[in-house]
Parts: sequence; structure tokens; C-alpha cells
Amino acid sequence: MIVYFLYADESGQTKIKRNSQDNGLYILSGVLVHEKDWRSVEKKLADVKQYLFPRHRPGEWELHAQEIWNSKEFFAKEDLRLNLAKKEEIFSRVVETACESEIVIINVIVFKDRLGRRLSSAVMKSSWRRLTGRFEYFLRQRPNRADDGLFFIDSSQKTPQTEIENAILGEVRRRGNRLGSRHVIENPIFVESDRWNLIQLADMVAYVVHRHCRKDARFERWFKLLEPKMYHSGGRIRGFGINEIPDSLGREAGPHSCGKLLP
Repeated sequence: MIVYFLYADESGQTKIKRNSQDNGLYILSGVLVHEKDWRSVEKKLADVKQYLFPRHRPGEWELHAQEIWNSKEFFAKEDLRLNLAKKEEIFSRVVETACESEIVIINVIVFKDRLGRRLSSAVMKSSWRRLTGRFEYFLRQRPNRADDGLFFIDSSQKTPQTEIENAILGEVRRRGNRLGSRHVIENPIFVESDRWNLIQLADMVAYVVHRHCRKDARFERWFKLLEPKMYHSGGRIRGFGINEIPDSLGREAGPHSCGKLLP
């Protein structure tokens, strides 16, 4: 049996404020890695971290995109000299490393203002079910149809672990009943992000996608570099590497995507 690992993290919040004019976006990103490749990708990311801040061991700090871009927590230290040029270097080095690695990226983009009166729990459930569904479809399309998949999820997420587990379990069993088999292992593994560079990479990817969908031109180059690594099927990225909830017709599922993506 061959196993693919999917490392997942988020950007934004699932919360919907009823009286807000702009609830913004919630992004859930997954980085897919074959079992034979995960160690090499982990090492590449550790090497990048060592290069970026040679005075600090890679395990002392995380690739946390929001904190990097806003100079918070570890990145507020004066000795780091985290000016705009350094921030751009961090993103560029990490994205380039991702592009040079054997990975596949799946993103779920939730437009919270389009969900009407839906509760915050609907954002969480829909995003995890969509990510699980795309993970299952990816495995089903592999040449060796016996391949299985296992989730590794950042344990620091605000959503209770049991809710994420239930969303994944519900989608796995639903697809198994529909299609006669299932490949995603029902029980995800929750890990501390500071010990897993691939979880940190998922955080960076989610942030880049988030800012791209916000039409932030400063992030467009990084999005374009990552785009070929996003899951394509039949030459299409929409509905595979990029998934919107709801789609442009207001449905909860669909193949359309934000921004300037492949036709």
C-alpha cells in the first residue's frame, strides 16, 4: 500500500458576523506529499529556514505567514531586521522551495458573505468536506488505485478537533457509499505546527491564496509560481486545485474560482 500525506492549515476565520458588511474569506489549504518524499521536503524547508535566519535553529521558529507579514511574535525581534525586503525574501524562498518539491496543492476558498445567514459551523464543515472530497478524488485518479491518504492537521486551529474529525468522517463515508470504495483514512492526525515544516508550508500557501483572492498585487507573483503545483485534472485547475464555496451561481459546490486563474 502506498500512502499520500495531506498537511492542512488555514488562513482567516470561519466566524460569520451577521451585521458586518465584509466577512471576508476563509482559506483552507492542503499540501499533498507522497510517503517517499515527505522527509526530503521537510529537510528542504528546514534548510531554507536555516538560511533565512542563520543565528536561529529551524526548530526555534515557524513559517507563520501572518506573523511574518505583520512583524509579530518571533518576527518582531529587533535583531531580525524584518524589513519589507526580508519579508519578500522569506516568501520567495519558501515558494521557490515548494515549486522545486514533489508536492500537490489543494485549496478551498470560502466567500463568507455569499453564504447568507449560514452559521460559522457551515464554513468549517463545507471547507473540510470539500478538501476531503478533492483528496479522495486525487487518490482515485492515481495509476495505483490502491493508494491511501492520511490527513495531518495543525492542532492549534480554533475549530474543535472533534468537529473537523466529524466533517472528514462524514465525507469519507458519503463518498464510499456513492462510489463503492474510499481511500482517505477516516482518522486524521493532529500535530503541533512548530514540529512540522509541511504544516507551516500549508500555512504559507493559504496566506498567499488569501491575499491573491483579496487582489493584493504584492502576492500575485507568488501565487503564479505556486499555480502549477495546484491540483489539475484534464488540464483544469478549477474545481480541483482551487475550489470555491459557494460558486458563482450561489451553490455550495462548483468549479469556478477567484482571480486570474487558468480557463
